[in-house]
Amino acid sequence: MPLEMLSRTGLMPGSLFTEAMPMSNDDDQPVEYYFNTRTRMVEKGRVSSWEHLMGPYPTAEEAAGALEIAKARNDTWDDDDDWGDDS
Repeated sequence: MPLEMLSRTGLMPGSLFTEAMPMSNDDDQPVEYYFNTRTRMVEKGRVSSWEHLMGPYPTAEEAAGALEIAKARNDTWDDDDDWGDDS
C-alpha cells in the first residue's frame, strides 16, 4: 500500500511529529501510473490531460518505460505481414 506523510496528531502538515502511515484510496481503486509525453514524467493517477498521457500502467517503473513499450509494439506490428493487409 502506498505511504504518504501525515501528521500523527492530525494537525497541520509539517507538524513536529510526522510518520509514514498507509493511506487507502477514497474509492478503493488500484493506483495507476501514467507517462506524460509533454513533461516526460511519470504521474501517479491521472493528473494531466489525456492528450498528454500514456497508460495506465500498474507500476511507476512500467509507466517510465512507456515509450519503449510503444516502440516494441510498433516494431512487432511493422514486422507482422498480416497487419494492415486489406486483402
